[in-house]
Amino acid sequence: MVAANEAAAGAAGQREPRLLYSYLKRNANACAGTTTATTSTHIDWDVPLGASMADGSFPAKYNFSLPGQTPTCSDFVVYGLNTAGTTGGQPNLVGETNLYSGGSTIYSGLCNVNAGVAQKLYGFGATVYAATVKFAYNGSTTAVAGTIGNSISMSLDGLHVAYMESNSTTGLSAFHVVPTTPGTGGPGVLAWSTSGTVLATAVAPPSITTVPSSGSWSAADSYSSIWVDYTNDLAYVGTDNGVLHKIQNVFCSTVACKASPVAPSEVTTSPWPLTLSGAGALTSPVEDAKGVIYVAGANGYLYAVSSAGVLLNKSNQAFTAGSIVDGPILDVDNSGTTQALYWFSSSSPALPNPQMVQTGSTLNIASGNTFSLLLNAPAGQNSWGGTTNMHSGTFDNGFYTARNGNMWACGWYQDTIYGSNGNQQGIVRFGINGTTVTEDTSKVYATISPEYLASTVNECAPLSEVLDSAGVDHLFVSNQDGLPLATGSCIANAACVAGFTIGSSGSPATWSLTNTGSYNLASSHNNSAPYNASTSGIVVDNTVDPTSKTCGTGTQTCGQTASMYFNYGVDAIKLTQSALQ
Repeated sequence: MVAANEAAAGAAGQREPRLLYSYLKRNANACAGTTTATTSTHIDWDVPLGASMADGSFPAKYNFSLPGQTPTCSDFVVYGLNTAGTTGGQPNLVGETNLYSGGSTIYSGLCNVNAGVAQKLYGFGATVYAATVKFAYNGSTTAVAGTIGNSISMSLDGLHVAYMESNSTTGLSAFHVVPTTPGTGGPGVLAWSTSGTVLATAVAPPSITTVPSSGSWSAADSYSSIWVDYTNDLAYVGTDNGVLHKIQNVFCSTVACKASPVAPSEVTTSPWPLTLSGAGALTSPVEDAKGVIYVAGANGYLYAVSSAGVLLNKSNQAFTAGSIVDGPILDVDNSGTTQALYWFSSSSPALPNPQMVQTGSTLNIASGNTFSLLLNAPAGQNSWGGTTNMHSGTFDNGFYTARNGNMWACGWYQDTIYGSNGNQQGIVRFGINGTTVTEDTSKVYATISPEYLASTVNECAPLSEVLDSAGVDHLFVSNQDGLPLATGSCIANAACVAGFTIGSSGSPATWSLTNTGSYNLASSHNNSAPYNASTSGIVVDNTVDPTSKTCGTGTQTCGQTASMYFNYGVDAIKLTQSALQ
């Protein structure tokens, strides 16, 4: 969701805290110290998870540096893993703490002085400072025996997480809430052995609350993460049979629930749970500041539903079935009114190319609001022939602060090496002023892949953007096959995560992306995905000056507190981008 300015954050933020957070985090940058940016991204730690997160999903972090707050070593990241959990074996819900560790000396990271942070990690060849296990839970239940295939949600106080467990084989799923504190069984174990295998001992969480009360819904959940309405302590999530579920008392955070605590439960008063006839598997729902919920179905249609369960709108035409896997990006104005939604699709009958589509709340789709993510297609050729999941792009700071900037997204351009079938992956730009979109077909701003035959196109992870304290806007991206040429620490044609600064000059603005750092994922210390996997979604946390002593005491500084977190292969990885100061 986008908070364009303070007025928008104030009006809509009363209902949706994520809008207020977005504004405050950007505003906090003006108060942070500034230092000279460098051009290196380096790994701080690489700790085992034992399994991977699902495609396109994000970890969840608690907390972030906002005005009046500082990072602490009790902050943590939670990873939901796309595997069934086993008590005494592989966990699928993992929390890592002592995040701000790394570097070569005890004083180079805020948390390096803590017990257990100095560890012998497989592949590093030496003792290094790294995050420690907060908990390693078996988050699966007997009723479902499933995996965590989508992003998890965290309570505002960090004391609980909510997630969906799903079993695609049996066609079952369930909604769970679990505490983030270790139970009587201890935190569990995740560590490297001396031979490089993962030592895993999952424990049962101290408690696990399940919705529905029967133990499972009769459909899996392929694409839908949970949307939490924090103000009203409600949640919405979709399942593969086209049913949108509404859960109440999710984190028992309202005044009424705190006074008389009750467990989360499904709203079953008609019309809930709401069946969207013919929709099939639903994407993640997104609720706007007026209580309207937007979601896409596997049938290619878009839907708008009220919080009362009334179907308000259905798109006038459909995308190709199964071509939308993410929920929309939502733009609201100063009053909290939805101005536009941005959907990303791999194909539609009208335009069989990857595309971004802008709609209003009526969900009308027309040629004037459909924009191709495939550039330089040969004359007469409209189809690229490839199939891959299209994940969401991201706005830049220009749009966030004044609603006059850009949407950046992964796209493709066609060349002549393979005739009409050659594609390379790159970052493309759409200028956006208010709700007016200007398609930039002049160039790909950064090439981030080798050349593909159309039938072998791979996908980007969702893009992440952050503004640093020096006012520099950054973009982070990874894809399965990396950059076409060796760049920074990345080797050619191998998985890579890269950082870019967004720049402009002149009037009208000429835009540019400059590579400021990269990390070779093929050097991650695991053997599960050394070359051909992209990362999970990337979480960028604080824009704290790492040389400041406001976090620690004495000679201790805020070292390692401005970082990014993601999963690659079977690892949790933390990188420090030195420009994030």
